[in-house]
Amino acid sequence: MELSVNLSELQIETSKMYGLNGLLAELSRQKVSYQFGLSKVVEFVNHNNGKVIDLPDNETRVIIGDEEAICFQPYQDVNFFNYVFFNADITEATLSDWIAIIKVTFLTYTMVLLTPRFLLIIPAVINMYLFKPKRFNVVMIGVSLISLAVFKI
Repeated sequence: MELSVNLSELQIETSKMYGLNGLLAELSRQKVSYQFGLSKVVEFVNHNNGKVIDLPDNETRVIIGDEEAICFQPYQDVNFFNYVFFNADITEATLSDWIAIIKVTFLTYTMVLLTPRFLLIIPAVINMYLFKPKRFNVVMIGVSLISLAVFKI
């Protein structure tokens, strides 16, 4: 005798104990269809006195308290449930969370600051590989002046 039991519906129901983010994560983990996942999320949000807002491009914003998410289907031919979760409450942010935010901010700032210089150095590097050392210094000075003038760095 073989027992065939599908526990996916039970896992979805138990994920609701972890709030909106728990439900969204479980639906995404199970790779349910977009319509099925959206119906479960809308049902959960309405049951918990939240808001459901239809957005353009087949997106839906759901809000419960300080938790907010956008549910979407990126492509019509890919029928999986996708979401982006936002949590406005930062009172439970740990030190490692803040360090990660600072690292990302610093990395983004560094990339924005250095990318123009890096792109302008490419001709100088090519010139260096052409074995023309006298022109290398001239090109490097030119690249620096151009980057200063154009990007006001």
